[in-house]
Amino acid sequence: MKLPGSQTASFSVPASWTAVLDDAEVLRVLGVGKSQISLADVWRMLPQAARRAHRRSIRLFLREKSSAQLLLPLRLDDGTPRHISVQLSWAEGPDRLLVGDITDVTDAAAGHQAMLEAAEHHAASAVEELNHGTRNMMSMVLSLLSLSARFADDVDNYAQATMERVRALNVTQSESTGGLLRSTEGGANVDVYALVRGVFSALGAPQERVILEGAPLRVPPSRSSALALIVHELATNSSRHGALRGERGVVRISWRGDRTNMDFQWIEDGVQVSPESLAPGFGMTIVKRVAEETLGGQAAWTAESHRLVIVVSGTQR
Repeated sequence: MKLPGSQTASFSVPASWTAVLDDAEVLRVLGVGKSQISLADVWRMLPQAARRAHRRSIRLFLREKSSAQLLLPLRLDDGTPRHISVQLSWAEGPDRLLVGDITDVTDAAAGHQAMLEAAEHHAASAVEELNHGTRNMMSMVLSLLSLSARFADDVDNYAQATMERVRALNVTQSESTGGLLRSTEGGANVDVYALVRGVFSALGAPQERVILEGAPLRVPPSRSSALALIVHELATNSSRHGALRGERGVVRISWRGDRTNMDFQWIEDGVQVSPESLAPGFGMTIVKRVAEETLGGQAAWTAESHRLVIVVSGTQR
């Protein structure tokens, strides 16, 4: 009896490997160009891995006289794959007859395989991105440890300064700020406005005289950690020596970017500073190194009598 659907057929045969399938509709669904085929021959059309996977189910079906549903990835004589869904049960009566329905699900299986491959590719890409981000993070941490040792006055100062900078790196990763910095719209990318505010909050630096002037911009995780460290260094320097140390100084932060490049500008007004006083310090050294080695860009600064301008450029990839 043929079930609804041109790719479905029914069969009834003795429970024996030598039993023969000779119904034209069954043979058409199986995709074999023969007048008949035995159950043993159908079994041999399965790859070895599929045979191992189904062997236990078939033994259970034969022993308990229950029902079974199998998905058979057959391989035809010419190598063409054909996926067959089989619903098996036992006929009532004294004869040991197998009855079942077979359906050609090759097209559906191909679509499922395509979805599976796409999911595997996405997972592999995510793992690679995670590994890339981890490598970048470790590179920055090692650089911090090395540079902090060069500029620290003593062990306590070294430990404190290093921990503060590691916390800045963690701003874009921590659970406490994850909801703020990341949204479902941008996936894992980080909003620059939220990043800057998050760094200032983590640092405990004053924000009432900090003006943010940037269009909406999201950066990938590999760039956000580097940018967080740069903001931390500039904010720390400003709080200790620059515009945010006094009561009248103002910091203006702006940014712009596209899918390829980004520019970040930091301007301090109301501060006495000279280029010579900036160059030797750890803060500006790490800003320059991170801009070059992690962001793939550069950092430059100019100073006038009451204004400091720092521009950091980089790539988005």
